[in-house]
Amino acid sequence: MQRECYNVDDIAKIIYENYVKEGQYSITDRLSRVPSKTSIIEVLYDAIRGVKNDEDKRKFKLFVDSISNMQDTDAIYCAKLLALKALSRD
Repeated sequence: MQRECYNVDDIAKIIYENYVKEGQYSITDRLSRVPSKTSIIEVLYDAIRGVKNDEDKRKFKLFVDSISNMQDTDAIYCAKLLALKALSRD
């Protein structure tokens, strides 16, 4: 069974540019340890607050919408994948 994480590369880049690049790792740390879909959505909404670009905020909102339509296990997989991709960018 393959899980599809909507636009995860773009969202990872946004998190990298707005948080990781600035040495702020709390969002990626929280995403890597989320226990449920509800927790993921809370972390992502916290992350949106720090995003400066309106287009990036729109992409983020679409990602949150996709997470809210997933089953818990798939959403957790996508959150962990997102954290890993955001941390591993060059």
